[in-house]
Amino acid sequence: MSQRCPKWDLNSVTILKPDGSYTSGCQLLNDAHLAPCPCCGKTMHRTKYLTKRERLTIPRADRATIDHVLPKSKYPHLAFTYSNLRAICQGCNSKRGNNTFHESEQLLTQMKKRLAAARAIFSQT
Repeated sequence: MSQRCPKWDLNSVTILKPDGSYTSGCQLLNDAHLAPCPCCGKTMHRTKYLTKRERLTIPRADRATIDHVLPKSKYPHLAFTYSNLRAICQGCNSKRGNNTFHESEQLLTQMKKRLAAARAIFSQT
C-alpha cells in the first residue's frame, strides 16, 4: 500500500531545521526574494513583495516556488523535511515536474546525514 502525501500548505506547515529551530514554507520563499535560482541562475521574486505593476511585468516563470528535491508524490515521508526543500524559480519547477534533479546515491546520503544531525539535536534536549 503506498503512502499518501500530506497536504502541502505554505501558510500552515512548520518545518524543523537542522539547527533545531523552525521555519515555514512562507519564510523559505521570503528568504528567496531577489536570490538567484540554484538551477538556472535567474533572479527569483517573491510575489507578495512585488508591486501591482511588477506583477504584470515580471514573468511568472521568475517567481520563487518551493521545490521538493525528491518529489513528495514519490517520497511523501520527506514532504516536510527541511533538507528536501529549496526555493527555485517557477520555470525550473514546472520543467522538472515529478522527476528529480539529483536522484542519486550522493543526494540520498547527504539527506541521511542531515536527518541524523537533526535527530542528534533532538536527543540532546
